Amino acid sequence: MEGKQVWKGLYAESFAQAKKEASQLSESAGIAAEPQGFAAIQPEMPRTANRIPLATAVDTYLEQKSGKSQKTIYQYKRTLNEFFLGSGCRDKEVTFAAWNDIDFDKKTYHVRRKEDVGFTPKSHESRTIPLPDSLIALLRARRKKAPHERWLFINEEGRPDNHFLRKLKRIAKRAGLNCGQCRTVITEGRYEKRKKVEVSCKDRPVCEHFYLHRFRKTCATRWHEAGVPIRTIQNWLGHKSLETTMIYLGVTDSEKLRSNINAAFFD
Repeated sequence: MEGKQVWKGLYAESFAQAKKEASQLSESAGIAAEPQGFAAIQPEMPRTANRIPLATAVDTYLEQKSGKSQKTIYQYKRTLNEFFLGSGCRDKEVTFAAWNDIDFDKKTYHVRRKEDVGFTPKSHESRTIPLPDSLIALLRARRKKAPHERWLFINEEGRPDNHFLRKLKRIAKRAGLNCGQCRTVITEGRYEKRKKVEVSCKDRPVCEHFYLHRFRKTCATRWHEAGVPIRTIQNWLGHKSLETTMIYLGVTDSEKLRSNINAAFFD
């Protein structure tokens, strides 16, 4: 899964939702809404004489709804998904990522135990993971206006954010990326009305092709293709077994290895 493809989907999702809501807000005023600030998503959106740009319609609505500006929501989601992709971390390691775990000079993330919140890394081992410059830049920008003095990613209650898998599947569905073939059984309703129903990813966020470990596997494959030794990748991923690390590595496209193939035969 390409990280950029995912957060572009997030951005498009936000645009579609915001455009609809801004339009509803402006209907009573008798004008057509054209939210500004989304040129990166809809670069060819036409402007006509009977169309009035509403510069703050979207941000105003979302700020009232969540207390955050549209730009803030987008930056948060992008940084979060780039963190998953750039670090190769497990979901709980992202949930409990703290600012004092980030070394901005060495450009690393130190995964370690946090007894006060009941977090222990898998295999009970701390490790240090190097982060790409692009991710460090996003984290620096977030640090300047950090919403929490300790945690990198928080929810609406100010607690460490979680339920990332559920959110990822919602993103995929709203971005139109679901395969439309997956079927599963979920529980719906509350209390005595709870019941199990079969649903499809055609209209529900349940596509099995989207799961958090795809970020982790993509990260491992990128490290491998960039020439990072497998033993080092094993350490960065926090695997006890080298065999587990090997499972994570994808097969490199032969075209990308053309020079290596020719070199093997002195061509």
